[in-house]
Amino acid sequence: MKRLTMLGALAATCGALAAERAPSATERLRERLLEIGRSDKFVYSWSTSGGNWTEKGFDCFRQQTGVSPIFYFCEFRDIGGTWYSPETYAKHRTNFTALVTREYRRRGAIPLVTWHLQNPYVPPQWKDKTYGGNAGMRYRHSSPGYPQEHRYVLREIAEGTGSLCGTGRIDGASARAFPNPRAWYEWVVRDMTAYWRTVRDDAGRPIPIVFRFFHEMDGDWFWWGPGSATSQDLIAVFRLTVNIVRRELGAENVLFCYGPDKLWSEPGEEGKSGYLKWYPGDAYVDMLSLDDYSIGKGDTAKTTEGALRRLRIISALGRARNKICAIAECGAKDSSDDFYTIIHRLMTSPGVEFAIATTYDGPWTFPATEAGKADMRKFFQRPEVLSGDARELFR
Repeated sequence: MKRLTMLGALAATCGALAAERAPSATERLRERLLEIGRSDKFVYSWSTSGGNWTEKGFDCFRQQTGVSPIFYFCEFRDIGGTWYSPETYAKHRTNFTALVTREYRRRGAIPLVTWHLQNPYVPPQWKDKTYGGNAGMRYRHSSPGYPQEHRYVLREIAEGTGSLCGTGRIDGASARAFPNPRAWYEWVVRDMTAYWRTVRDDAGRPIPIVFRFFHEMDGDWFWWGPGSATSQDLIAVFRLTVNIVRRELGAENVLFCYGPDKLWSEPGEEGKSGYLKWYPGDAYVDMLSLDDYSIGKGDTAKTTEGALRRLRIISALGRARNKICAIAECGAKDSSDDFYTIIHRLMTSPGVEFAIATTYDGPWTFPATEAGKADMRKFFQRPEVLSGDARELFR
């Protein structure tokens, strides 16, 4: 009896301690975004361009809009992998850390990070003839010279198969060799999480971050698209990534985002069809998103109707699964002058429970016409559009 009493007391003490544990900033962020998604408001998110992590970019945004973004979409491509030299990665990481800590200190702004990761078989100084430049992350089976035996790289990562890789570097030098893509990928993810642990606020606490990877997997323009990977391949490596990050970083310190493009028409079934075809499962996802550059294009009545249908489908899934919903990419380039009015209409429509809307950088954010710019400025003055200081919003 005495032993049972002691065990009961111990259980009560452990329960009290668990109840007293304050939620992390990331956990509070998740709950607040869920609340915002269910309200008539939404958060505006702006995309910085690639590796542009300078204060000048944010100043330009503020000058043209009169506000500051609460979320800012940025890119991990240049701070993790083997495509650049270690010195280059170190420089990029220094700049990225400075940006994230500065914007968090000033107004609690949160990075929504995407990762255009290179293919491990990319050769030195490789240039994509379709996209130009040194876009090693776009290397895929349809590219000239691609070794066809390595068409399904995600499968090799999942199964631990394949051969020597990771040696290609933009400057022509040979990077560190890995015996197969699995070894390469696990090293890259662990290296990234080791870096993330250093990105902290002034009190030494982790800064919340949303991580979106293997995005737009329903299109065939990345090496993780349907021409290079099955849904099961992608699901396996998505889960592997989340498990490594949680083990190395802590389960409560990052929100994971699932993000197809718009090339689907139904909710579908997990692992088989529709929006959920590549979905790794509720245990591995905090945010449901999509990229949709059709918004404001062509016959705007028709494209708006299509976008609204997709947003409602995702909203219903988010409501059922208790997930945040977001437009991760869209843009004003080649759109009608009322692009921002259309975004506002979509985000505040009945049945849409999206917390975030992100416009991509440059002409995708800043319209080319004076009428488009006026519409943009009007958008940022609407009470439903949340921007500015996030510290009160996410406290």
